[in-house]
Amino acid sequence: MKSTTMRAVRIFYFLAWPVLLGGCNARQGTEGAKPAAYDQVGELPTGLSALPERELAVAVCGSCHLFPEPLLLPKTAWQRGVLPRMAIRLGLSQEGLQPYRELRYEEINTVMQAGIFPDEPLVDSVAWAKITQYYLREAPAEAPPQARQAAVPLDLSLFRAVDVRFAANRPPLTTLLRFDAGAGHLWVGEGDGTLRRLDGTLRVKDSLRTGSPAADLVFLPGGEALLVLMGVMPPNDLDSGRVVRLATRGTLAIRDTLLQKLVRPVHAAVADLDGDDTPDVAVCNHGNYTGSLAWHKDLRAPREGGILRAGPGFRKVTVRDLNRDGRPDLVALAGQGNEGIWAFYNQGAGRFEAKPLLRFPPVYGSSYFQLADFNGDGLDDILYTNGDNADYSITPKKYHGLRIFLNRGNDKFEESWFFPLHGATQADALDFDGDGDLDLAAIAFFPRYGEAPEEGFVYFENTGNLHFAPHSLPNAARGRWLVMETGDFDGDADPDIALGSYLFSPGEVPLPMLQTWREQGASVTILYNTRRDRHAKSPAQ
Repeated sequence: MKSTTMRAVRIFYFLAWPVLLGGCNARQGTEGAKPAAYDQVGELPTGLSALPERELAVAVCGSCHLFPEPLLLPKTAWQRGVLPRMAIRLGLSQEGLQPYRELRYEEINTVMQAGIFPDEPLVDSVAWAKITQYYLREAPAEAPPQARQAAVPLDLSLFRAVDVRFAANRPPLTTLLRFDAGAGHLWVGEGDGTLRRLDGTLRVKDSLRTGSPAADLVFLPGGEALLVLMGVMPPNDLDSGRVVRLATRGTLAIRDTLLQKLVRPVHAAVADLDGDDTPDVAVCNHGNYTGSLAWHKDLRAPREGGILRAGPGFRKVTVRDLNRDGRPDLVALAGQGNEGIWAFYNQGAGRFEAKPLLRFPPVYGSSYFQLADFNGDGLDDILYTNGDNADYSITPKKYHGLRIFLNRGNDKFEESWFFPLHGATQADALDFDGDGDLDLAAIAFFPRYGEAPEEGFVYFENTGNLHFAPHSLPNAARGRWLVMETGDFDGDADPDIALGSYLFSPGEVPLPMLQTWREQGASVTILYNTRRDRHAKSPAQ
């Protein structure tokens, strides 16, 4: 998980990015409109030290998140990165590690009030020694390789790449891509707090200095939008995040601030959540040690609605009527510590019932999800990516990649497809080739740049029965892709793809590639869909 030197690179997801026990203090349910508090580590049995090693590890490490098997990381990652961090989260002292040393002064009180680091040890030294011994004995000496052996073929002809560069943005630091289909504008947010609007010819129509990196943009009726501003991008628990109302007709301007004092917000969704015929907003406060998924009443004059779930790492929230009762429910991804996908069933009058749909080990690096029906049964399935690798266990992970979980009803989801992809960051499902089924486009922020740089972008052609043929471009590594957006950018009724490059990050990148990115790399690359172009040409042409 995260080293001190990596703090500056934890961007919004997304940037997620966590400590192994990041979910230890996150409440397991929701109280609707009642604020949810941080709980301490779950109930631990008495006589811990007498338990066999594995039982002891499961009892302690599985008390607040899914138990991480030793096989998930190599021995050195446990020994040097994860176990020391686990120890201080249990109140045990570790040489060279002080719980509050990495925090800014303004964060310390927030973290202390949340009870992240206990005042007294939660386990004794004998129990911790047995846990450590168990992990170091059972962990592999080296990270196991991914099962996939075949390289992704560089034969993708469905798209034509066009680069967009901004002279003032060197190196590229793209944090946001959003397409306004109604106006035909592509919005680009950057790490220096610049927001640009591009017209259909990819020329900058106008721009705005926001004072903070943008993480999300939600378009509203009447020429307005909600802009989510992270505040400070590197991992933090500062309350400097905001949601502002943006005027998008005429002169581009921030109209007013709707929500402030948010802890690193990264995503938002708008819907009438309490049934009063006015739109409300749900916000993912990613935080670092603290955070929440919260909702706020009435966009006209926002006020507190409730904390749906307390804890860091909330990455994305989607509105969907899951049980078809006519009320909008919420589905959210937590990608830090207590990783998983949660449903929040709307009970009416601002009350919600939380239910985990999927849970993942705390080292998985959950990064994105999308709801889509892949088998045509009328139920929402889940497309999921995991590949965050800027943490305390920077090592190749065989379980990074893309997964499809089919909905079997009654909130049961079954993993039905997996494609290993190092550093998988986002995947979107659309019918890109026009044959009536869902294809996939995926980006990876941590691919194997020295061996397979083209795996930073992979297109998956749906060949039927949950089989997907991977393809990439010879120059797919023209940027380091952090964000992706889809839409019909050129108005030809076929979906195109926009890729946003963000260069400031850890990970092994060959120096010549890094220099090229810095000096010539595009901030955004548009992949124009050429399906209609090719079909319009006869063999004689």
